[in-house]
Amino acid sequence: MGRKDLIGQPFDEVEFLGLFHPNYNCDEIAWEGDLQKFVDGEVEEGDAAEWCVKEYGLNIYDAEVDRLELYCRNMLAAIENYHRLRKS
Repeated sequence: MGRKDLIGQPFDEVEFLGLFHPNYNCDEIAWEGDLQKFVDGEVEEGDAAEWCVKEYGLNIYDAEVDRLELYCRNMLAAIENYHRLRKS
């Protein structure tokens, strides 16, 4: 499961989630990305993240808290799946 050529390289969260999240194409992953775009100020007209503007208004703090909650939940699912795959 481990790759020796990656030892000492920086951890890539997005790659890890893509490889090990049991359902990477789920709504939670997409919503987390939309929230991140909103928090970073990268919302474009017609973009799915535009809904965040309506939902959160200018309250970046609440949007970031929700994004962190989703991030933790998604990362935990990926970590649990990673360990399950390593043990099988």
